[in-house]
Amino acid sequence: MTAVTDRPPLDPVDPSTRHAHLGSDTGPATPTVAPGAGPVGVLDIVVVVVVALVVALPAWIWGRIFADSGHLAPIGIACAGGAGVALLSARQAWSRALSFVVLLAALLVGLGARYATNVADLPSDLVDSWKALASTGLLIPTDARFLVPPVVVSALAAWAAATVVLRRRAVVLAAIPMVAATVIALAYTVALGALPAWYVALVVAAIGFVLVVDGTRRPGGAGFDEGTAHRVSPFELVVAGLPVVALGLVAGGLTTVVGSVGDEPFDLRERLVRPLDIFEAATPLANVKAGLVADAPEAAFTIEVSGLTGDTEIRLLPVATLDVYDGSVWSTSASFEPAGSRLPAPEQTTPVTGELVTQDIELEAAYPFRFLPRAGVVERLGGGELAWDPRSGTVAAVDAGLGGYSADVALVAPRPDVLPDPGDVPASLRSAAVVPDLTDAQFEILADYVNTVAAGGATVQDQLALIEADLRSERFGYNENAAAGHSLAALTSYLAPAPPDGVVGEGEVAARVGFSEQSASVFAVLARQLGLASRVVVGYQLDVPLTAEASQQTVTLDRIHAWPEVWIDGTGWVAFDPTNRANTTDDPSARTPAVSSGGQDAAQQDLPDPQEPILLPPEPTVGERSPLWWLLIVPLLPLLYLLTVWTAKVFRRTRRRRVTDANRRVIGAWHEVRDRLGELELPTGRSRSALDLAEHLDVIDLRDVSDPVYELAPIVDEALYAPTATSDERADQAWSLSKRAVSIARRSATPRQRLTALLDPRPLFRR
Repeated sequence: MTAVTDRPPLDPVDPSTRHAHLGSDTGPATPTVAPGAGPVGVLDIVVVVVVALVVALPAWIWGRIFADSGHLAPIGIACAGGAGVALLSARQAWSRALSFVVLLAALLVGLGARYATNVADLPSDLVDSWKALASTGLLIPTDARFLVPPVVVSALAAWAAATVVLRRRAVVLAAIPMVAATVIALAYTVALGALPAWYVALVVAAIGFVLVVDGTRRPGGAGFDEGTAHRVSPFELVVAGLPVVALGLVAGGLTTVVGSVGDEPFDLRERLVRPLDIFEAATPLANVKAGLVADAPEAAFTIEVSGLTGDTEIRLLPVATLDVYDGSVWSTSASFEPAGSRLPAPEQTTPVTGELVTQDIELEAAYPFRFLPRAGVVERLGGGELAWDPRSGTVAAVDAGLGGYSADVALVAPRPDVLPDPGDVPASLRSAAVVPDLTDAQFEILADYVNTVAAGGATVQDQLALIEADLRSERFGYNENAAAGHSLAALTSYLAPAPPDGVVGEGEVAARVGFSEQSASVFAVLARQLGLASRVVVGYQLDVPLTAEASQQTVTLDRIHAWPEVWIDGTGWVAFDPTNRANTTDDPSARTPAVSSGGQDAAQQDLPDPQEPILLPPEPTVGERSPLWWLLIVPLLPLLYLLTVWTAKVFRRTRRRRVTDANRRVIGAWHEVRDRLGELELPTGRSRSALDLAEHLDVIDLRDVSDPVYELAPIVDEALYAPTATSDERADQAWSLSKRAVSIARRSATPRQRLTALLDPRPLFRR
C-alpha cells in the first residue's frame, strides 16, 4: 500500500472548542475555554470536600509539636480556602495561572488580616517562620510566628489536589499534594515506628474514593477524551494508594534506622537545628567569689513562687551545669536551641517530686549570667526569647538584657536517705566521667585522700557520703577571701597538707581553707576517681527558703553557691553539698597557698584565666559518620526517578520494535506514537484510530505532525484487519513514520512540555 495523499474532507471546527495543544510554526491556537473547564456539579463539590479533609489530616501530625490545639482552625480554614479557590476557578473557567494568583492573593490578605502583619512583609515572615518552626524546642506556641508555614502548605496542597481533580486530568496525581503535605509535617516531628495504620488507610481510602467518583461519573474520566466512558481499574486504585503506603513505610524505616526504639518520639528537627551561640564571659565558677566578696551585695533577681503546698521548701536555685573538666576549667557541653512554650523532660533526667509550681523571676541589672535561675525542672516557659539545653534542662536568654521570665517547674526531689547502686555510666554521659590527666604527685594526693577518708565505705554510696561529711567537717575551713581557682593544682592543694594527726586542736585554724568553688570541684573530681559521672552546678543558695507563706524573695549576689551532682543510674542527678559555711575563718594567711604538683607556690597569674569562655560542645570525631548521612541520598531521588522512568520507556520501545511478529511490530509503532504524543499533551485518546488521530491533528493546526500519522494509518489498518500477515518492510516503514511523527512533535513542543513528557510515568501503565 502507498502513502495516503488525498485526505477526506473535514467538518469545520469551532476554534473556541479546540483543545490546548503544542505550538507549531504558525503559532498555537489559543483556546477561549480553559482546559478541562466545565460545569461544576454536586459530585464536584463532594470530591473537593473530601480532598480538603484529606489535606487537613496532617493537622494531627502538627499537633505533636504544638502546645495546644490552636493550630486546627487556621489549618482547616486554609484547606477549605485552597480547595474553594480551585472550585471557583473551575466554575469561572479561569486558567491555572490565574487561579494560582488568586490563591496567593487570598493567602496574603488572609494572613495579613488574621495576624495583623504588613502584607509586604509576609514573604520574609514566611521564611523566618519556617526557620523558627524548624529550630524551636517542643512544644511550640500556636501564634503567628509558627503557624504561617503549615497554613501555607495546607492551602497550596488543597488547591493543587482539587485543581487536579477538577481539571479532569489523571486524578491519581491528586495524591501527590496530599502526600506532600503529610511529608512536610513529618519532616518536623516523626512518630517513632511508623504512621498509624488508620492514618494510612484513611488517606488511601479517600484517594481511592476521589479516583472512583471522578473516573466513573464524568465522560472520559481521568486523562481520556470527551465522549468516552472510563471505569477505574483495580490497578489504578492500587497505584493511587502506593504513594501513601510508601510514605508510611519510609517514615517507619527512617525512624527505626535514625532513632532508637523506645516510647519517646523521634524529632528530626533535633538533628537539623543549628545550636544557638550562647556564651558566658567566663566560666560561671569564676563569678562565685566575685559575688561572695562584694562590699555591698546588690540584688541579682526577685523570685516569686506560687503553688507551693504544705511544708515544701525551696533552698537551691540552679543556674548553670558544668560537666566538662579539662584539669583547668569547669565548663559546659550544653547545646542551646530556641525554647518553645512547653518543654519535654530533659534527656539527663533529674528526680522530681511531681509537685508543679509557677515561678516569676525579675532580673536586675547586676545579674551576672545569660543562664537563668530556676526553681526546678522547667516544663513551661513564657516571657521573652529564651533558649534551653535539651540534655540538662538549662535555660538561657537568647539576647542579653532580658528583664525576666515566667515558668512552670516541677520541684526537684530531695536526696533519698539510701542511694541505689550508681550503675554503669551511660554512653551519653561519658564526657561527664572523664578524669583529666594527672601528674604522679596529683594522683598520689587524690588517691591518698580517698584511701584515708573513704576506705571505710562498703559501697560507692557510702564512700560518697564519707567524702561529703569530711569536706564539711572542721578539717576544712571556709573563707570567702581564699584564692579563686579550680585547676588540679588548686584542688590538690586544697586537699593537702592536713594536720599530721588529722585533728584540728582547740584554738588552731583549719589548714585547708576555701569556699564552694573548691569544695564542689574537688568532690566532683573525687567522684570521677571512683568511676562515676559528675558535674558542678552554679546557682544560688537561699538562707531563708521559699515556702507557701514566704513565696517571694529578692536574692542578692552574695547568695551565689556551687555544689556537685553525681549521676545515679535509675535515679538521675543527685545533689551533694560538701561546703559548710559554718567552718569560717577570717584569717586569710591561715589558708594553704595553691601549690603546683611539684610543691612550688603557684602565683595568682598561674591560675586559670577567669575570662576563659564556656566551651562549646566538642566537635565530632574526624571520620565519624553523621547520623544524618541518609539525607545525602535525598538529592539523588529525583535523578533516580528520572532514570527509572526513562529506562522503562526505552525498554518498552525496544521490546516493541524487536518483536518477531511483523503485525505486532506495527501495532507497537502505533502505540508508541499514541504514548509519545499523549505525553506532549496532544489529545490522542484511547479510542481513536490512527486515521481519527491524523484528522484531529489536522483540525487543530498540527499538519506537520499529522502527515506521518496519515501515512501510518493504512499500515495500522492492514496489520489489524488484513487477512494476510504484514511484511517486515511495512513494519519497518511504520516505525520510521512513528519516529518522524514523534520527532516533529517534540520540536514543536515547549521546553516545559518536553520536560513533563520526560517525567510522565503514565504511558508505562497503559496497554
